[in-house]
Amino acid sequence: MGWIRRQGDAVTFPRGNWVVPMLRGRSREHPLKWMVLWTCLWSQEPLERALRAFDEAANGQVAIESGDQYLLWPDDGKSVRVALPEAVEEAFKTNQTVRGVMETLGVSLGTVRQWMLEHPEFALAWGRRVHLERLVGAKARMNAAIDAEPAMSRSMLLVNCRQEVAWLRTHAPTTLRRVLDRLPSARVPQGELFAD
Repeated sequence: MGWIRRQGDAVTFPRGNWVVPMLRGRSREHPLKWMVLWTCLWSQEPLERALRAFDEAANGQVAIESGDQYLLWPDDGKSVRVALPEAVEEAFKTNQTVRGVMETLGVSLGTVRQWMLEHPEFALAWGRRVHLERLVGAKARMNAAIDAEPAMSRSMLLVNCRQEVAWLRTHAPTTLRRVLDRLPSARVPQGELFAD
């Protein structure tokens, strides 16, 4: 793009017989592919207008409306994010797992991961919300078990609430320690080996 600007308003190549050998068999992106595409799309327009439109699109200066083709190079930080469909947002709001989102929408794991990659802020907010909900739920269930059984020991709690304990041990060990500190320790002070 910078080369075109340095050459002036109208760029012409001496012959076109070098284009096909350069692009034949090339699977990776090449700037010339964009030029060929743009030339085909704007073949009925004056050259100056086609170049100006190409320059505006490449620099993100085109007004983008829904349904339009977005920027030519979306990975330059100027790309416009499309909002998630309402059904997808609702599925994420009502499910705490990616599998639940998959089953609700009837889509593959790859599709859900793609949505999360395309919308990292949304995925991060969802992850934080799910983490907080699981934390609060696990803590509440363990506290309820302790309150329901006054003679509850640590080992009984670990058996009765093993899912909550496993999740808290991995994701919130400090919270697990606080809940377990509510229970008396089964350990008794070690007796002296020799009495005076």
